[in-house]
Amino acid sequence: MEYSEKDLTIELEKLKEETKKPNILICGQTGAGKSSVVNYLFNDNIAIVGDGKPQTEDINLYENETVNIYDSEGYEIGTEKQQHYKKLILDDFLNLHKSLSENPEECVHLVWYAINGAVKRITDIDVQLIKQIYCNYKICILLTKIDEMDEEQLLEMKTNLEKELPFIKYFCLSTKDKKIESLKQYTQWDELITWSYDVLPDICRDKFLCSLREGLEEKRKQGKIDATIAAGIAAGIGASPLPFSDAALLVPTQTGMMLKIFSLFGIKISASSLESLVTDIGVSSAGKFVAGNLIKLIKINGVDGIGSVINASVAATFTEAIGVVLTEILYNDAKEVINGKKESMTIEEILEKVDFINQVMDYFKKAKKSKKA
Repeated sequence: MEYSEKDLTIELEKLKEETKKPNILICGQTGAGKSSVVNYLFNDNIAIVGDGKPQTEDINLYENETVNIYDSEGYEIGTEKQQHYKKLILDDFLNLHKSLSENPEECVHLVWYAINGAVKRITDIDVQLIKQIYCNYKICILLTKIDEMDEEQLLEMKTNLEKELPFIKYFCLSTKDKKIESLKQYTQWDELITWSYDVLPDICRDKFLCSLREGLEEKRKQGKIDATIAAGIAAGIGASPLPFSDAALLVPTQTGMMLKIFSLFGIKISASSLESLVTDIGVSSAGKFVAGNLIKLIKINGVDGIGSVINASVAATFTEAIGVVLTEILYNDAKEVINGKKESMTIEEILEKVDFINQVMDYFKKAKKSKKA
């Protein structure tokens, strides 16, 4: 079975069709650091960082291939300005993007409401707006700039939030926690990502994770889930044992899995990358790879295989091995990128890593031994 660049392009287009971009509204006080939060979390600097002054007029859309961020102008002190802000958020924007059932691509999937921790208080308009938004949307509170609070002030803010808005999740954040190590015990970036992922519609979850610079544990978890799903499909293909020469029948399943995992970690898939996938491990050369290496590892015992064949167990374990190993390589690479130690690898560099094949084979051997035990 030959697997071409055209086949891969079709797989990639299919993946794009199956997932949709999440629409996230970030709103709240002027100077709460909304743009800084966006830039901290997402792969591209898609918002403008300011110095506490509004950087947007009304509501601006910042977007890339994986996420839409609607950034509101923020409200300032004064009854008239606050009433204008309520109208802007509720009437002029949210009410026009309400129905998930009627238009899942255009509606607002998630609202992040920013409260400036440096101000050290919750205003009446915060409480009113959050309650009204909560009636129709998934909303959480971002308690920002907690680096400008002491522990007593932070505790008081938490107590007030739990008293005024007991049904709303809140997350303590500071964009300075990468430079100030002691802040990390107080910040909740991972918790914010996990909560947001859980409440988003299924069609938006993958692209939400793809869009993030952070959220590595959630990406790692999803990568392994993708590997498990692909392994189940591969087991079905191998339910009628395949000759090793027909191992390439597993290629479409393995390829779709690999594309998903690459996308999950924000790896750009270019034309040259597609060509590399066609010629490297897991795609058109999969049959030769299996025949040349995998057969040496399989004990013919009536359970694992009969003659030179791939059965359901072998197909599933081999496919899972590719997915799990790829996930771990990308996870470790992303950690180093976030810590500023290196640039992100390309698909070509990942597939050319000498130890990729060896890691797949090691995983396969251990998994087979474990299943036998």
